[in-house]
Amino acid sequence: MPATLQPRAEHLGPHAAPLPNTPRFPRSPRSPICSHDAVALLRTPSRPPHPSPLRRSHPAPFPHRAVPLIVSEPLLRLPLPPRPGPAPAPRPGRVGGGRGAGGGAGGAGAGPGASGGGGGGGGGTMGRARRFQWPLLLLWAAAAGPGAGQEVQTENVTVAEGGVAEITCRLHQYDGSIVVIQNPARQTLFFNGTRALKDERFQLEEFSPRRVRIRLSDARLEDEGGYFCQLYTEDTHHQIATLTVLVAPENPVVEVREQAVEGGEVELSCLVPRSRPAATLRWYRDRKELKGVSSSQENGKVWSVASTVRFRVDRKDDGGIIICEAQNQALPSGHSKQTQYVLDVQYSPTARIHASQAVVREGDTLVLTCAVTGNPRPNQIRWNRGNESLPERAEAVGETLTLPGLVSADNGTYTCEASNKHGHARALYVLVVYDPGAVVEAQTSVPYAIVGGILALLVFLIICVLVGMVWCSVRQKGSYLTHEASGLDEQGEAREAFLNGSDGHKRKEEFFI
Repeated sequence: MPATLQPRAEHLGPHAAPLPNTPRFPRSPRSPICSHDAVALLRTPSRPPHPSPLRRSHPAPFPHRAVPLIVSEPLLRLPLPPRPGPAPAPRPGRVGGGRGAGGGAGGAGAGPGASGGGGGGGGGTMGRARRFQWPLLLLWAAAAGPGAGQEVQTENVTVAEGGVAEITCRLHQYDGSIVVIQNPARQTLFFNGTRALKDERFQLEEFSPRRVRIRLSDARLEDEGGYFCQLYTEDTHHQIATLTVLVAPENPVVEVREQAVEGGEVELSCLVPRSRPAATLRWYRDRKELKGVSSSQENGKVWSVASTVRFRVDRKDDGGIIICEAQNQALPSGHSKQTQYVLDVQYSPTARIHASQAVVREGDTLVLTCAVTGNPRPNQIRWNRGNESLPERAEAVGETLTLPGLVSADNGTYTCEASNKHGHARALYVLVVYDPGAVVEAQTSVPYAIVGGILALLVFLIICVLVGMVWCSVRQKGSYLTHEASGLDEQGEAREAFLNGSDGHKRKEEFFI
């Protein structure tokens, strides 16, 4: 048996009586539900319920924004089956209040029944039109209420690892609604300005009707992601501020593949194990950039970057500076991380003997020093005197050889020898001991060819200057002062004659060389 729906009197309000002879009829699946099963209105607490059976209150889902929602009678009218038999004739003299043909409540007034009935019908038609428009208006007003114009805006933030980031949510037309900020894991950080997550690195810097700003200190890679700014109104508004964490490169690590040797090539490698984005590596030598080969590898959220460079070296490159420089966007503009590498080039030794004095006589003390260079430096130096042994008085200690109380028997060729794993070096010194009264020109370390060349240059310059002076004097022309043989004129003044080369005077030329 189909289910039936029986309207109840308690749905009609506290002052209404049950309707007599209410017919029972089956509920059609396509027919609209009755008023007590429909979605009714959102009632404000201060407004009492309306006694009309066509209005009903329902608790609002947002108590802070209670908007009445009215469902009118035409939307909830149940279809009634037609009554059998002809329609009853209107009763004369009945005061208006009967039901019209339109089904609406009859209009108030006095007059014949027909007039009253007609008035009731017209009232029903007008009531249906009015009640049909009001729900749409109220639904639109509820949807476009005060919270509809509210907006929230965010901006993306980029910060270096270990730095400070500020995440800002800008509010427009804020009216005190709930504002929630969540981290990328959707954990609530702040709820209307109240801390919700126990992470002291997040601090609330500002909470005003215009913006909400939080401060994150000691930013880490795990803090990266989208931060949600949510504004709870009738319609929830949210925006995402993306936080990007960059990793600055550390000081590069420079290593050599194998020991550099004179005349060979050296290969250096530069490594930055952690950076984001991948660092750019450059090589410099004597302020000139070297061309290297770079490679990178991603390790999770960071990059490992390496670069190698090869070049030929000589003994003069030993102790040179090679620079590896790393840069990326996490560093301030114009800044970089550098590592200096000192070249270690190995080469064969060299040796040279220096004497304490140029001329030595019998009884003097002579000290010879063997200056040795080499990498690795020779740790042992040997002194010899040709095919003979050193004098008994000689003292050889490392790089120095001391010969006290020289005599003519000490004459000879002295040598010092040094060696390392790359070669051998030998230096000679010829010792000549003179008598105490002998006159000997002191030996000089300056070659005579250099002295002769300097003297020849000075003589040439003097000759050039003299030739120039003679040439200028020959070409010079001018006037000369002469005195007449008679001496003075009547006024006692000397008479001057100027030679100007005219026909009336004898030309006189004097040359001075």
